Amino acid sequence: MEERTDITPDGLPSALDCPSSSPSPQKPPASLIPNASHGISTTPDQACPPHQSDSSLERTFGDLKLTDEPDMFVAVGAIFQHAIQGDEGVDLGVTDRWRAVLERANESSRRGLTDIEALKLVRKILDHLWSNGPEEDLVNAARVLADACREVQWRIPFCQSGILDFFLEVTATEDVELDLSSQTLRLIGNACADTDSNRESVVSQEFLLPIIKQLQNDSLANLVIPVLYNICVDYEPAQEAIRENSLCPEIIELLARDSFDTRPLLGYICPLLSFSVEQFDASQSPDYSVRVLLETALEPEIEVEDLVSLVNAIVVHLKLERFQRLLVEQNLVEIPLIMMIRSFAPQTPSSNSLSIVDLSPLVRDPEEEEQLSSVRSALIRALSDVSAIPEFGAKYPVDSQLVNSLILWLSASRSQFQICSCIMLGNLARSDTVCHSMVHNLRVHEILAATVKGSSDIQVLHAALGFLRNLALPLRNKFLIGEAQIIEGVSRFWSMDFNPQLQHSAVSLVRQLLNSSLVNVQRLLTSLSSDPDSPAHEKTYLSLLLSLFEKTDQVPTRVEIARAMAAIWRCLNIPDPSLAPSVFNDLLHRLFSMHADIARPLAMMVTQARWPVVRSEGWFALALMARSQEGSAAVNSILQEVEVFGALVETLTGRPIAVGTEEIGTVVEADTGMLPVEPSETEASLEQGTEMRARNRENAMVLINELLKNSGDSISVIRRNVLEDLLSRRQSNLSFQELMLRVRSLE
Repeated sequence: MEERTDITPDGLPSALDCPSSSPSPQKPPASLIPNASHGISTTPDQACPPHQSDSSLERTFGDLKLTDEPDMFVAVGAIFQHAIQGDEGVDLGVTDRWRAVLERANESSRRGLTDIEALKLVRKILDHLWSNGPEEDLVNAARVLADACREVQWRIPFCQSGILDFFLEVTATEDVELDLSSQTLRLIGNACADTDSNRESVVSQEFLLPIIKQLQNDSLANLVIPVLYNICVDYEPAQEAIRENSLCPEIIELLARDSFDTRPLLGYICPLLSFSVEQFDASQSPDYSVRVLLETALEPEIEVEDLVSLVNAIVVHLKLERFQRLLVEQNLVEIPLIMMIRSFAPQTPSSNSLSIVDLSPLVRDPEEEEQLSSVRSALIRALSDVSAIPEFGAKYPVDSQLVNSLILWLSASRSQFQICSCIMLGNLARSDTVCHSMVHNLRVHEILAATVKGSSDIQVLHAALGFLRNLALPLRNKFLIGEAQIIEGVSRFWSMDFNPQLQHSAVSLVRQLLNSSLVNVQRLLTSLSSDPDSPAHEKTYLSLLLSLFEKTDQVPTRVEIARAMAAIWRCLNIPDPSLAPSVFNDLLHRLFSMHADIARPLAMMVTQARWPVVRSEGWFALALMARSQEGSAAVNSILQEVEVFGALVETLTGRPIAVGTEEIGTVVEADTGMLPVEPSETEASLEQGTEMRARNRENAMVLINELLKNSGDSISVIRRNVLEDLLSRRQSNLSFQELMLRVRSLE
């Protein structure tokens, strides 16, 4: 009894067509973080002006009012002056010199020059403010500097002067006030925009983890996300670092948080998710991960590139059986199916309806459509794994609404609906009861037959054939599936113009239909044309199969054809009281008279060494074939070949022909009248075990007995003597080399 196989979407893209390290062209390469609302400006020219609402900025420092939007150096100097007012421990001479340096640097910056020494002085001022406060002055200084490094000219100098390092250290400090943390994040994010040297400083000093931890704070999360995006986009070392620091579960937790609205930030969350999920161990994620990702993917008006990132993450998690089971247990299987529908028609309501009858697809540009096609393929792969687990079959019986919807998808005009339904229903067809109901009650095989006969889509055909193969396993289904003209339908794939994998699937299905089904053997022997004057009248569907065997160089396909031949002989040797002897004899005559090379595939089975169970099956089939006179003649014809005869000798003696002059050893005595011993499925694991070798030897002896009985008069004296010698207990006087010379001399 053969096991049912999982139906998989072979031929579909194995990964989504999405950028893994760069954002969509619609997004900026890096965002500039303004102060007003912590939003994301799309270009430097559109950057929001510095924040004006804080009451501390209304203070007058000397002749300067910060609401006048001062130059950076002047503003920092004014803040410092305010901080040291009344501080008797400060050397006023030093502060005057500092102010003079800042004023000169301000003049230089207006001419487009950068004064690194002045920036190093700013770093000293920051250290003073950190140590001596008040904190509001440090917050104001951070705000001014964060605004300044929105301009490209200040980003690298901020790193060179130690200003960036100062604020990186602030992020790693506990119990920092919210205002200071906010301005610190703004500065880091703006300083890293499109600046790899600054990003390298963040990554190499391992400051990414403290930044990631601040996602736990709802008041800072809307800043942390664009900061991480600026650090990671187009910079692989940072992307690797966020993977090492397990950003993915943190993002999922953020998406799940009721207290934080992630929708405005999805354009930056999703690329980060894409960066962090690559090579990620999804076992670290919480149980609600797939549910949250699916719900986010159903957001209205979601961008295609964001959908791609979310589906990538969903697929990574659904590779684990834990999340596959959770998807079923939490009644979430319908959501990926709804996502497939909405990938065609985004305005489709996010309900549990899986109807595609009134689907009105949106016309998209080719690039978006290519991305969405990859999304659908990825979802199909994930659902293939989910539908193969036992919990899926237990949750969704044949009469469930989900199954009924999938059956309707089998007739869909769009290929990916057909592929998805074939795979999921095919994996559901894991028991004789389910398969019987699908064929006898739901008539699913008739829909699949129409697909096999009419479709030209390779992926659809492959999925349909896999589904049919599972349905064909129960004996009670074979007649109805054959009656739907499946054998006739798949015969078109046996020409050399078709995909080799598809040919293999078609042959495998036919082999399954032939097992223990004489009526399907008769179908295979039907003439290609009913017109007696047509050349096709002299050929059968079996003729096409044997022709493919001779032409193809695909070993798996050749093996399947050979096993189909073995299935025919197994079936023909099962007594059928309903079949008149004359009909049976006519069938045998038709089999041999119209197919001169009928034994060729079996010869390949016994001479190959890759699959011992296939070789064992070949000896069994040859022994069955030799039981009739016509069959014995066909077997005798292939034994004329040195390779085949050598395989027979080796099977009986246990000695390969390659040993040269070694003489034939003692063999087991044959029991004339014994029947061939059929190989069992478990023998695949026995390899070259003693039990299999003994069974092969018994079948080989039966083969020789039947040859001598049915074709003894037509076998040459030399060959007959050799066969009798192999069959007897006495040793042959011939060496292997002499034996082979005699075989070659035979005509």
